[in-house]
This record gives sequence, C-alpha cells and structure tokens, in this order.
Amino acid sequence: MSTLPLPDHCVLTNITVPAALITGYHLDALDGPVQDGLARTTIGWAGGQFLPMSDLGNAPKIDASGLIALPLLAEAHVHLDKTRTISATGFSDGTLMGAIQLLSAHMMTCDFDDVLGRMRAAAEEACARGVRVLRTHIDCFPLPENVPAWHAAQQLRRELAPHLTLQFATLSGITRVLNDDFEEHCRQIAAADGILGAFVPPGAMDPALLDSFLNTATRFGLDVDFHIDEGLDAGVCNVVTLAGSIARTGYQGRVVAGHCCSLSVLPADEHDEALDLIATSGMAVVTLPQTNLFLQDRTAERTPRHRGLTLIHELRTRGVPVAIGTDNIGDAFYPFGDYDLLDLFSQNIAAAHLDGDLGGWLRAITDVPARAMGITDAGRIAPGHAADLMLLPARDWTGIIGAKPEQRQIIHRGVPYGANTISHLSHDGAST
Repeated sequence: MSTLPLPDHCVLTNITVPAALITGYHLDALDGPVQDGLARTTIGWAGGQFLPMSDLGNAPKIDASGLIALPLLAEAHVHLDKTRTISATGFSDGTLMGAIQLLSAHMMTCDFDDVLGRMRAAAEEACARGVRVLRTHIDCFPLPENVPAWHAAQQLRRELAPHLTLQFATLSGITRVLNDDFEEHCRQIAAADGILGAFVPPGAMDPALLDSFLNTATRFGLDVDFHIDEGLDAGVCNVVTLAGSIARTGYQGRVVAGHCCSLSVLPADEHDEALDLIATSGMAVVTLPQTNLFLQDRTAERTPRHRGLTLIHELRTRGVPVAIGTDNIGDAFYPFGDYDLLDLFSQNIAAAHLDGDLGGWLRAITDVPARAMGITDAGRIAPGHAADLMLLPARDWTGIIGAKPEQRQIIHRGVPYGANTISHLSHDGAST
C-alpha cells in the first residue's frame, strides 16, 4: 500500500511502540536483540484525542503490522530568529564569543519580513519532521516590542497554531535586570504570553542578580529559561548558583537551564554536591550537543579533548528532567544542520552513549521537554492526550533511528499532516 488510510475516528491494531512513551493501553512485550523496550499494542482516537479502548468499540480497525508509532516531538531550545543567516554573515572563528559578536551586529539589520520568512520556513520544516511543541529564543536587547522578531514570533504562533505549539523566550544578558526598563521588559513578555530568558555569561555570577531576576519573574508570573555555563571553566558552575537562588527566593515558576557545559569538567569530588543541588531545585536541563560539540574546546590544529556535553546520565539518575535540543541551525553558532529532532537524537546516541535505554532517552525529545515547557497533553501516547503521532515503516530500534523524513507519516490530532506519508510500504505494512 502507498499510504496508511487514517480516518479521524479509528483504531490501530498490531502497532509497535516504545513502552516508555505510552500509558493507558495494554502492552505485549516484544523479544529480540534490537527490540528491548518495544511493545505491541492497540490504540485509537476520535475527536483529535487518544481514547481508552472501552470508548472505541465501533471505530474502524486498521492493521498496522510493520509500523512503529512515536508520539510527536517536543523541541525545547532553538533560535528561529537567527536561523539560516550564515550566507549573510559568513563563518565566525568557531568560538562562542566570536559567534555572538558576528551575529549580534547582523541581527540589528533584520527587518520583519526577513525574519518572519526565515522563522516560518524553519518552523514548517520542524513540523514536517515531527515536532509538535517548540520553544524559540528571541534576541531582545531593546525592549521586546521594539524587536521585529518578537512580533514575527507572535504572528507565526497564530499561523501555525493548528499544527505547532510555539513558545518564545526573550534572550538578553542577565545584567538586564539592572536596567531601569527591566520591569517594562517583563511586562511586555507577560502581555505576549512569553518566557523570560537570560544569557549568563562566562565567569562567576553574582547571586544577587539571579535573586533579583527570579523575584521580578515571580511578580509578573513568568517562567524563566537560561543560557548558562556555556563554557568549560571548571572553576565556574553558575547552574549551581542558580539552584541556590531558586531555593533562597522560593521561586515557583518553571525553570529551564540550557547548555550547563561546565558540569562536564567539574572535579570529580564536586559532582555529587552540584548534582544534588540541581536536583532539589526543580529545574529542567536541556543539553544542546550539536552546537556545543561545534563550539567548545576549539583550538586551531588541535583535536578537541572536552566536548561540552553536560552530565545528562547523572542528572537523569537524580530525577532531573533532561531534554535534548537543537539550538542553532545555519548561523554563526552552527553553520549547518536542519530541524530534524529525531535525527539529532540519533546523533546524540553516539555522542552521549544513549543506547542502553533508547526508549527512556526518547523521552528527552517527547514528554520530558513538553512538560518542562508546561505542555501536559503532548509527547506521550495516552488517553486524553492529543492524537499526535509519527508512524514509521520499521520493526525495531534500527528502523526507528534510521527513518528518513520522507518515510514518516505525521498525524496531528488524528489527521495526516501535509504531504508526509509512508510511501514505500508493501501490502502488509513492511518495508520494501
């Protein structure tokens, strides 16, 4: 068959799923050397939502043998305003500060039409590859309402609402809290239903700045998102300072901390205390392997020794929500790549040795980031959740990880999305 016919009220039988990503349905475990953590089940939906099987007695049944279902994906950290500007800026020197300097100047020249066009193309690409929830950071060195990309993000959120839950966070230096206009900055973010973000630069951070930042976020009812410890200084671990600030201020909003690279070079005798403080803070951590591998420990004519990957295994063991994000695409921070989050996950299997628990780690691009962003009905196959699925012509993990974009059938709220259909299936649903 060329496509899997999917009425908006149906039951899929004999569908294979990662057991870690489904609740509320009966599972039959699969046996095999590359099927650990996979199970066979029957699922169904109506009215755009997954429903219990007891509510689907009269729904048409479709045999989905040979297919694997994943929930749609959640992207916790990208920069759509900067995307695909590399042709205008040229390459930087490959360092974090070099990229900041090069792109900051260019971003001031980008008008509304330019930034909206690039952001729209990137967001649509992410949707077509299976992303359902996405958070982008927007450079806001002036007040947000004076930034074209801030308005572009709001228009894009309206345009793509049927297919994409789009969030946006401001990005400016943490010292912005000292400016006279910081409360107005927060007021404008709150008015747009945005997230208060900050870049915490290399070097030890004054805890009073973080306290003030979080206290102001509390007054305006804002969640917060940090770029923090984006370097390899073993003597500086500002994410631990942030954890202390959360405790002191009693901040109750959602906290996301991106990068956290310096955890990877902390002396071994400091790991446990740092990780325990982070775990008790309630924050979520987003690792951004693609950009950090590209930028960190760069010296000409020398192979990099330290790769900038934060301690995701140790964090997850302590119960810290860990997400994997894309970060930059086609700009001075990372001049290459695309918005294929499943492919990024496959790269991170090698970079961070995730193969011991592939189903559990898939949660780092599904329900874990969705919940960190406050979205509770995405990233899992479960009754009551939106009927959002990615169907792959595969039988095991090698098929999941190797699935190309054109092999994925994307379903939003029970309805096939765009032109993405499974186009190379035999009559029984197996790959040809």
